[in-house]
Amino acid sequence: MEMVYHNEDREYGNIPDASVRHVESKICSDDDRKVAAAEPGIKRSRLAAVILGLLCVVQAAVIILLLSPFSERDEFKRTNFDVEASFKNLTEEREDLKRKLNISVSERDALKRTKLDVEAGFKTLTEEREDLKRKLNEVAQGGWEYFSGSFYYKSSVTKSWQESRDACLQKGADLVIITAKKNRIS
Repeated sequence: MEMVYHNEDREYGNIPDASVRHVESKICSDDDRKVAAAEPGIKRSRLAAVILGLLCVVQAAVIILLLSPFSERDEFKRTNFDVEASFKNLTEEREDLKRKLNISVSERDALKRTKLDVEAGFKTLTEEREDLKRKLNEVAQGGWEYFSGSFYYKSSVTKSWQESRDACLQKGADLVIITAKKNRIS
């Protein structure tokens, strides 16, 4: 077979040998020959389309297979990031609680010291009160009387003013002159 180009037809076609041409002309008409010549081109284009389609399917499968490990890796990265963020938050919360605990401990220690100081002060004041009561009883037994925050001694002995004053000074007191009957000690 030879390849021949006809100007008037402007198409390419295979021309069979002369011996084959005679037999073929008896079997096929010209229209049949055109369709028969076009069929191998159509078959090739169909074959090319099928191959391109299969290549697209293979390419899509390869992309999916290659991207899936990346998405899993990205998911692990996000999970790891979330875990690290939670860990950081918990660490900060723990440190904050430790600070509060230290403040609470120092406040508690301060309160203990204050309580101990108050208890010691209370004990001291109680002891002083008991001591003053004892002294008051001693003084009261010696003839002294307590009135409005002061002690008074009533003497049954009559003395001059100067002798009475000297007697008071010897006892660590001073002489009082009562001018009103309202303020009298009974």
